[in-house]
Amino acid sequence: MGDETQCCILQDYIAVVGTSQDFGLLYSIAQHPRQLARAAVNNLSGIEQIFSGGMMASGNPNSGSRVIEDGIAQMERNTDFANKMMFAAQGIRGLRTNSGGADFKTLIYFNTGYTAQQRAAIESAAKTHASPGRTFAINSTSRLIQLINEPHFAGRTCDRRIRRIDIYTHGLPDDLAFGYEGPLAAQQSFTAAHAVQLDPDRFDLVDKEASIYSWGCRTAITTGGSTGGLAQDLANATKATVHAYARRTSYSQTWNTGGQSAEEAGLTEITSEGSRVLWHSDGAMRGVVEGDSPAENPSGRFTFRPGGEE
Repeated sequence: MGDETQCCILQDYIAVVGTSQDFGLLYSIAQHPRQLARAAVNNLSGIEQIFSGGMMASGNPNSGSRVIEDGIAQMERNTDFANKMMFAAQGIRGLRTNSGGADFKTLIYFNTGYTAQQRAAIESAAKTHASPGRTFAINSTSRLIQLINEPHFAGRTCDRRIRRIDIYTHGLPDDLAFGYEGPLAAQQSFTAAHAVQLDPDRFDLVDKEASIYSWGCRTAITTGGSTGGLAQDLANATKATVHAYARRTSYSQTWNTGGQSAEEAGLTEITSEGSRVLWHSDGAMRGVVEGDSPAENPSGRFTFRPGGEE
């Protein structure tokens, strides 16, 4: 231990962003017709978030009725409008607010389902908020594990250690579903079998605790309904402290501008390949909060350390 405390260490902050492939209306009809109703409900939540705080998303900022009608029309044509970029927006916000003085800030995003223009917007924002050369577009969990386990930063000899990871994605009990319901869902699933592949040395800060925050749904509960689940698996595998929810999480505040108009808040729209989505170059307006379902699951954000829940 004495030698280890003298070694050269550089710390990394990582935001991991999943896909929103399932929110597309045409995709839902063609690939998963039974999921169409759920996609519409998701977008209704998104439309609700757009107008919370009096914020106006499109149209004449002085005409709330026109804006609402335009938003509803968008939902009917394209359920991507409010939801598709919410994970990416939260990831950019994480880079802005959660790095805690880490030496490097890293964005890792699963690029499946995003259009070329949407990917360009994500990467442009990352140029501002992530460290140079620390934005990675990936399409598999195996690549995610490889990036997390890297022992050094490119061109550096110091040990690379992870200060904090924030995970923004769909979630199921025992599964971080980075490609949920998408064409690459199987190779973008992260389970206990993947957690044990993470190198605990990357999370050894010597005199501090590394942290992992899952903002995906139900990371802190098993398929059988017991508290722990993948969150405890991550804590056991990495020796980091893991924070997660047993209930679904809500991204309903992503575009809540707190009373400002879209123009005042700097909110923009990206129209590409038949998809019209909301975006901001600084990421989400506000963070992820706990939802209220399933009601039978315990409420609150749970903390897990190696060997058991705290």
